[in-house]
Amino acid sequence: MVTPAAKRRAVAHLVSHHRMSERRACKAIGFCRMTIRYETRRSDDHGLRERMKALAHECRRFGYRRIHVLLKPISASKVGYGRSQSFVENASPSVRSTATATTAFSSLPITSQQST
Repeated sequence: MVTPAAKRRAVAHLVSHHRMSERRACKAIGFCRMTIRYETRRSDDHGLRERMKALAHECRRFGYRRIHVLLKPISASKVGYGRSQSFVENASPSVRSTATATTAFSSLPITSQQST
């Protein structure tokens, strides 16, 4: 599967080097013209991501729900659970929680029971 960014570059190449119109270049590649013209409206959230990373390093046990609750009073813009969840899922392993749950009996030796 080819990404939209790669298809945009291909259309730009056809338009500039082969002197095709954008409409014909898109038709030759099989790409929608509206996707070529699409511009993202996503804001730069570098500061927000750094704050999420700091909170995740502060207490590694925090999941995306807890990070979301802690970010609410800090951030001026709305931060949804989805953005918090995608940050935690896509974060490096050093940010994600690596602790595993253990029980009180995990250190006891396992013995087999024999029926009599």
